[in-house]
Amino acid sequence: MELQDARLLSRALLEEYLTLGSTDDDILMWPNLRNMIEYELDTPWIARMDHLDHQKWIEESKASPLYLGKASFYSADLMQLAEEHFESLQSTYKRELEELTRWSEAWALAIVKE
Repeated sequence: MELQDARLLSRALLEEYLTLGSTDDDILMWPNLRNMIEYELDTPWIARMDHLDHQKWIEESKASPLYLGKASFYSADLMQLAEEHFESLQSTYKRELEELTRWSEAWALAIVKE
């Protein structure tokens, strides 16, 4: 029950922050804060795809001091490894999609009859 109460409270605080708007200080310190909060509130945890979350984290870590602070205990080598892992997964997905496309064309599954 306490966990649910904490979730409701934190969600309410974040929604209030979005409703009230941000100050100039917030924009200077964390330019992507509003986008990050909206993303976190709009995307349920269960609906997230790990590799897309990782891509967002990698991109934001290069641009946002909030993510830099969040990742301050990570080394540059670990970040490089994360980027290479993400690129490897993307390459695998691309190859699988190409193979599936070839297979569906070979079996004439790509032709949709009206």
